[in-house]
Amino acid sequence: MTAGDPGTERSAGEVSNPGADLAELVALDHKQLFQLLAHFTEGTSAVWNDLLCEVANELVRHQVVVEQVLYPAIAERAPNGAEVVRQRLAEDVEALRLLAGLERGGRDRPGFEEMVGGMEAAVHRHAEVEELAVVPMLLDHLDHVELRQLVDRYRRAKSAAPRHAHPHGPDEPSDPIVPGPLPVLVDQVRAALRDI
Repeated sequence: MTAGDPGTERSAGEVSNPGADLAELVALDHKQLFQLLAHFTEGTSAVWNDLLCEVANELVRHQVVVEQVLYPAIAERAPNGAEVVRQRLAEDVEALRLLAGLERGGRDRPGFEEMVGGMEAAVHRHAEVEELAVVPMLLDHLDHVELRQLVDRYRRAKSAAPRHAHPHGPDEPSDPIVPGPLPVLVDQVRAALRDI
């Protein structure tokens, strides 16, 4: 993040609101995805392949960070949280399935426009549910200190999350900076995208 971005460090003496920070961070991720998707059907095949990789990077990184940071808090603290998380994970798979189909088939694939439309719709549904249900659920069930810790974990995970492999790049997993389950899950998502 750069100075002036939502969620950046605040100046001395400025009081932060971790609930608002969390909402801004999640909304910023969605805004970046929407900006990329707005250009998804434009340009040459070479430009489109690069854009596809950029969309894959942002979508996979965002979804994995949400799965690793936000969903565990919901599962632990919200009523019926584990069921909410199961539903969210099942719904989140749709955009990844469509993305995998686009990676495999390319821009010249029959049904390309429909697949892009389906992926855009899935991303918009994902964003709407996160912003209108997931974040408010966290705000309702976590205290100020817990929300601050969640915001900090979200920022750290997002900045450290490895990139999705380019469809024409090497098959070796990335060399992640962060130890633990985050890189393992990213690699699992990558494998699922190749196999779908």
